[in-house]
Amino acid sequence: MASDVKAGDNASHAKIKNKPTGDTVMADSNDYEFYVGSESILEGAALEINGTARIDGTLIGKVKVKHLIVGKPARVQGDIQSETADIEGTVEDSIEVDGKLTIRQTGRVRGKISYGSLETEEGAKLIGEVSTTWDADYDSESAEETESNDRLGSLVSSINDDAGGPNSDGDDLY
Repeated sequence: MASDVKAGDNASHAKIKNKPTGDTVMADSNDYEFYVGSESILEGAALEINGTARIDGTLIGKVKVKHLIVGKPARVQGDIQSETADIEGTVEDSIEVDGKLTIRQTGRVRGKISYGSLETEEGAKLIGEVSTTWDADYDSESAEETESNDRLGSLVSSINDDAGGPNSDGDDLY
């Protein structure tokens, strides 16, 4: 079944072939909960998909999905959140991938990029502000270690002061 999809004030048109199979909608006999064909344009979209989305056309908007596949001819622009992403086309603006971000040889990712782990093929392009969830974990561990060292230093200083130790009067040993 083919259908026209209108989105936003510009009334973009997209032809999407869907065939219902049980509880999910399958596209072109593949296991995608959402599919945008290479001739399709979706503008102003706000999608939340509990499954796999494959984009081969153009999508401009917000996407929250478990698994994102951006095909070679595709262009995705906007705010993207996913558990995993496999990029062959172009992604712009912001992409946050909790797990593995794979950028294929033809893939182009530009903007604010956050990922759990990263795999890039030779020829892949990654341009922008790049961070990993490992950075956040590292910063947290580093802050805890600094706090622990500060407490240890305070304890040693307190013991030295109470015992009239070498640094209790402010004189150094050296």
